[in-house]
Amino acid sequence: MKQHYAILALFAVTLALSGCLTAERKSYKISMTGKQSGTCTITFHNIVSPKEEGRDISFKDFAELVTDYVEGEKIENELAGCRNVKKRLYEKDGKLNGEIVFDFDSLSTLKMFKYDENSPVMMYFGTSQETFIESNGTYGGDNMPVAFWPPQTTSMTLSTKISDPNPDAVSLTAQYRKWKK
Repeated sequence: MKQHYAILALFAVTLALSGCLTAERKSYKISMTGKQSGTCTITFHNIVSPKEEGRDISFKDFAELVTDYVEGEKIENELAGCRNVKKRLYEKDGKLNGEIVFDFDSLSTLKMFKYDENSPVMMYFGTSQETFIESNGTYGGDNMPVAFWPPQTTSMTLSTKISDPNPDAVSLTAQYRKWKK
């Protein structure tokens, strides 16, 4: 089994875990190693399975999470240009989290942009299913849904909300515990 952070997805900065799976929030940690290259860690916090027409489909959703994302290459296919990918699922505070770590050679892999050496690094959220929570950069607000970091920034952090906690959603922690055995 490949060790790679499940999520990611950033990749596609709007990377959704799947058609049914969701997570409460997502955090990004980006370390630049060159003008356009670096390493990124994306963490999905509290991965859950929403009920489908009142039915618990968490077994199917967990199988998809493992098969397509952790052991499969869905993340790599959605994050064109990512390499040296490591994925993992883990439990923290009774909730299932997924994490992906990878290297990139272009900010475009992360759906980010920097016009020239004097321009800020930018990440756009206008078409994303994610909502900005916080960052070590500056957020342009609802009218300009872009996170900005100063031109020489080498370490960027960002947290986004993916979905509101759904009281009917089923935690995947029990499925994860069985799978780990």
